[in-house]
Amino acid sequence: MNGIRTKDLVAGLAQDAIVPSFQPLVDLRSGQVLGAEILARWIRPDGKRISPNVFVPLAERAGLIGQLTEQILLRALEPVMNFDRVRELNFLEK
Repeated sequence: MNGIRTKDLVAGLAQDAIVPSFQPLVDLRSGQVLGAEILARWIRPDGKRISPNVFVPLAERAGLIGQLTEQILLRALEPVMNFDRVRELNFLEK
């Protein structure tokens, strides 16, 4: 057993410890990045990483998968939602 309980997952969600990680999708012929998939990563305060193979099934069993999905998606979209702010900082200027 991995020792991770529902209350640990609830605490991880409340602490925003489960974060998005972007995995590039690359065209192997051209090397061009076509996009990215969003992966969920849980890093506990002690630095221990909890595998998605552990916390995703736990979230499903505990009825927390919707909350987990929403939290990851919103965190992943933060840069896009703040796009006007990025433009104001001239990061996109040539």
